[in-house]
Amino acid sequence: MKFAWKVFFSVMIVIVTAFSFAGYALNSSAFDEALAQEKQKTLDRMTMLMTVVTSFSQNFSHDSNRSELVSIMQAVATGDFASAKLYDSNKAPIYPANAVRPSIIAEADKGIAYELIKGSEGFLMRCCAPVQLGVTTGFLYLEQDVSAPFALYDSMIDTWSKTMIAAVAILGAVIFLISVFLTRPIRQLSFAARLFAAGDYDRRARILTRDEVGDLTRDFNGMADSLQKHMRYLEEEAKQRENFVSSFAHELKTPLTSIIGYADMLRSQRMDDEKRFISANYIFTEGRRLERLSLKLLELMVMNRREFEKYAMEVSDIENRLRETAGNALMEKYGVLLKPELPDATLRVEPDLAITMLINLVDNAAKASKAGQMVVVKGSCRTDGYLISVTDEGIGIPKEEISRITEAFYMVDKSRSRVQNGAGLGLALCSTIANLHGSKLNIESELNRGTVVSVLLPYDKEDGNE
Repeated sequence: MKFAWKVFFSVMIVIVTAFSFAGYALNSSAFDEALAQEKQKTLDRMTMLMTVVTSFSQNFSHDSNRSELVSIMQAVATGDFASAKLYDSNKAPIYPANAVRPSIIAEADKGIAYELIKGSEGFLMRCCAPVQLGVTTGFLYLEQDVSAPFALYDSMIDTWSKTMIAAVAILGAVIFLISVFLTRPIRQLSFAARLFAAGDYDRRARILTRDEVGDLTRDFNGMADSLQKHMRYLEEEAKQRENFVSSFAHELKTPLTSIIGYADMLRSQRMDDEKRFISANYIFTEGRRLERLSLKLLELMVMNRREFEKYAMEVSDIENRLRETAGNALMEKYGVLLKPELPDATLRVEPDLAITMLINLVDNAAKASKAGQMVVVKGSCRTDGYLISVTDEGIGIPKEEISRITEAFYMVDKSRSRVQNGAGLGLALCSTIANLHGSKLNIESELNRGTVVSVLLPYDKEDGNE
């Protein structure tokens, strides 16, 4: 059932119930008052009749003829007293002689007794009371028509019913319009919700009131904004994943094609030792590159799904690892010199990941440099952490590219990167590691002047470095 109909029927039930009780109370009160007046009028007539009969029969004695009482009753029982009857002390009829003894006479020994009965033509009030007949006692009976209050009550009920039906019909129309008007914001909100569910994510509901329904509409719009923002984020993330997979597939395709080609040559052709060595060496080189690519991808995916426990690590250990791992390699592969300048401090890091991050930053800096240039790894103790910056004197990065170079598989110069066995995963991996340490990569670069990549790592607080 629609909410508007619920409001309508609820209010109508309350109104009809209230009208019914009010009508019943008013009509009953009016009827009771009218009936009480009729009763009192009948009792007053009974009292008057008793007074008259007593006055006329004051000389009646046991020796008197009962015809005197009959004469008195004939004179009195006219008009409003036409129903009057007289009984002797033994409750035998005196006037009229054939009068039936009423049942109420048995209750009249101590005073006036009365009752209401429904007759063939209406309602009657029967009264019976002891009366003094000279020296003896008798019983006087009188009945009066009291149908007027009952007729009035029926008329009032009929009038009230017609009035209530008309009033309920008018009020029903008004209440229906009011319920439709009051539920209009809800219908409008429901319509907006259906359109939103159907894909119209820009749809918003208008705030028509300042009550709870208005607050609900405002909350719905806020929820829709949040959902739309989240969906856009998911769309961007899905697009990034699609680009990620596409780039990864492209990176795999070239070396795999070459590996398959050289392997087929080795399998199907006779070659001298030099060509065989070149072919095998290419397969080995490309296989190692695929291995490194797969490991970096695995690390990148795994780190997005788990937390790493951090340990205290001396900066001097980081410097030694850099010298051992990257120092000679940079000179042999790129002809670039590594220069660490790292003041002593104790950091709170995941050792393997931190070393991996710095080695990747150093390797990227060396790839961007020319032979004979220098890559400087410099440390700085600050109040908010230990800042490590990797500086090169290489080709630099265009400003419009800086915001994207931490995306997986994104490469500024793809042809140059592939020549150097790059895949565009190094900086993405470094950015993820920095995030795991509550930091981020800060990249500053100028074309043909070099690049500075810095990251702020936390101190080991237990050691007192803050």
